[in-house]
Amino acid sequence: MVNAAGDFKRPNRAWSTLQGFETLRRLNKGQFDIWLRRRL
Repeated sequence: MVNAAGDFKRPNRAWSTLQGFETLRRLNKGQFDIWLRRRL
């Protein structure tokens, strides 16, 4: 949750949100292609 000032109320939520953004950014850039091919 984010309050009106833009601060996260709980640090763990901030961490989860930022990790989600980073993961989506990497997926969009194709950085997981090698990892996915190696797993299959």
